[in-house]
Amino acid sequence: WHAQTPDGFDKCQRLVRLSNVLPVSEEVADKAIDLRRHRNVKLADAIIAATAVVNDLKLAMQNPDDFKGLTDLEIMNPFQ
Repeated sequence: WHAQTPDGFDKCQRLVRLSNVLPVSEEVADKAIDLRRHRNVKLADAIIAATAVVNDLKLAMQNPDDFKGLTDLEIMNPFQ
């Protein structure tokens, strides 16, 4: 994050500390591979989406366009 401000970086660190970190299980990896094979999705986005789908979680994000077309994924924008 070369353009991140110190305040923005501190906020991100606090968010990570409050988060539950889930492992990339074999099921998540298989789903991410499937997403990459059938959609034009970056690897990191495929892993994030697969983790949410496999664990039956909603994905909260400000830019849902990154995941457009992933029908198994439920996205919410907490800023709207």
